[in-house]
Amino acid sequence: MSLVEELELNSADAAEPSIIEPTEDFNEIEPTTEEFSTLEHIADKIPLGAWLIVVCELCERFAFYGLSGLFQNYIQFPLPTGNDTQPGALDRGQQTATALTNFFRFFAYLTPILGAILADQFWGKYKTIVVSCVVYMIGLVVILLTSIPPAIQKGVAFPGLIVAMIIIGFGTGGVKSNVSPLMAEQYSRKKAIITVINGQKKIIDPSVTTQSMFNWFYWAINIGALSLIVTTNVEKYHSFWLAFLIPTVAFVGAIVVLVIGRDRYVQIPPSGSLLVRAGGVTVTAIRMRWKLGKQSDRPDLLDYAKKLPDKTAAFSLVILSRIDSSIPSMKALILAPTSKLAIQISSAIEKMAQFYYILKLLMLYINITISIVFGQFLTESIGIGTQGTVKGWSCLQHGIDLSQVRICCVDEADVIMLTYGFEKVCVHLVRSANPSVCRMILFPAKYFDEVNVFAREIVKDQIVLRLKDEKQTLHNITQFFIRCYDQQQNI
Repeated sequence: MSLVEELELNSADAAEPSIIEPTEDFNEIEPTTEEFSTLEHIADKIPLGAWLIVVCELCERFAFYGLSGLFQNYIQFPLPTGNDTQPGALDRGQQTATALTNFFRFFAYLTPILGAILADQFWGKYKTIVVSCVVYMIGLVVILLTSIPPAIQKGVAFPGLIVAMIIIGFGTGGVKSNVSPLMAEQYSRKKAIITVINGQKKIIDPSVTTQSMFNWFYWAINIGALSLIVTTNVEKYHSFWLAFLIPTVAFVGAIVVLVIGRDRYVQIPPSGSLLVRAGGVTVTAIRMRWKLGKQSDRPDLLDYAKKLPDKTAAFSLVILSRIDSSIPSMKALILAPTSKLAIQISSAIEKMAQFYYILKLLMLYINITISIVFGQFLTESIGIGTQGTVKGWSCLQHGIDLSQVRICCVDEADVIMLTYGFEKVCVHLVRSANPSVCRMILFPAKYFDEVNVFAREIVKDQIVLRLKDEKQTLHNITQFFIRCYDQQQNI
C-alpha cells in the first residue's frame, strides 16, 4: 500500500516579513476621533529641501515664460529702423512665427513623458532635474549668443533659434515632470499629531502641510510668469539679446539651489517606470497573440500577456536542475492537456533556461510534426507535449526512449483526467519509464478523490502536500522579489 503523508501547511504560523516604518518621536500623541474633528488643523514646518525646490521652480518658470513670450515678435518682424517701434529680428512672417511658437509649447509639454521615464527607470528625480537644468542652460546660452546683432546679420539667428527651442524643450521636460513629485517627497510625516501652541491644543495635519507646500509652489509659478512683463519691455525699448539674457541669468539660480541643497533633499531611488512596464506588457501581449493565435479564454489583447501560474516556474526549476546535456537523450517529459498549454510551458522554460548557460538545451514541441527515422531516438533534453502525441512517438515511432527519462511532470492533472480522459495514456507512459530513476510530479488544480486515485496509480510511495481549504486564499501568499543587476547575481 502507498504511504501518504499529508502535510497541512498553515501559512498563518509562517514567518512574515516585517516592514520598517520611519522612526518618529515617541512623545508625539495622535489625536482621538473626537479631537480630530473638533481641534484646529495646522500645517507643520516646511522642510528646507521643499523651500529650495520652490526657489528652483520660481527660477525655471521665470526663464520659461520670460523666454517663450518673446518668440512671436522675434520671429515675425524685421529689425526696427528709423522711427519704427515694433520690436523684431528675423522677419519670417506671422505664419512661421505662430507655427514655431506653438511647436515650442507643444514640444515642452510632450518631453515631460521622456523626463518621467528617465527619472522612474534610471536616474531618479533629483539627478534627472539636475541633468535637465544643465541641458536647459545650454539652450538658453545658444539662443542668447545667436540673438546678438552680429549673429542676426550673419544669418545664424534663425537656425540658432530652432536648435535652442529643441534643447530647451528637452530641458524643461525633465524639470517639469519631476520637480513637483520631488517636492512632495520632501515631507515624510504620515500621521497627524497633537501640539500645544499658546496653551491651545492643535493638530499638525500632514495633508494641510502638503497643501501649504504646494500653495507656495504654485505661487512661485505665478510669480515667475510675471517675467513676461519685464522681458517684453526690454525687447521693445532695448534689444532681444538683453531680453534673453534676463531669463538666462535668472535660471542660474535654479542650478545654484539644486547644488547647494544636494545633501538636504529626500531622494527616493527609481523603482521602474509604469510606462515602460505598460509598453512591455503590450509588446508581450502582441507577441503571444501572434504565437498562440486567437484563444476563446482570452477575449482581450492584454489577456495574452498574463503570466503562467507560479507552479510552471516550480516544476521548470526542478527539471532544469536535473538535466545532463552531456548525455544525448530525452531526460525530462512534460505532459499537458492541450497543445496551446504545451507551447506556453515551453516558452516559460526557454526564458528560465537562459540562466543555465552551461546547459545546451533544445526545446521540443511534441505536438508538432517532426520527421524522424523509425527506431531512432530523439536527443533533445526536454520534451513537452500532449499525451496522445507523446504516446504515438514513444510506442508507434519508437522516437522517445522512456527508460532514459529522469523526471516526468503531468500538468493540469485534473483536467487531463476529467475533461480529456487521458488518464490511461498517462498511466501507460509513466509505467513505461524506469520507476527506480524517474521522478514523477503531478500538478492538479483540485485534489478531489478521483485525482487521488489517479495519483496513487501513477505514483508509488507518494508524498502529498495539501493545503487546508480555509487557507487557500491570496492573503496567505507572500511573494519576494530580488533585483539582480548582473548575470552573476542571477545565478
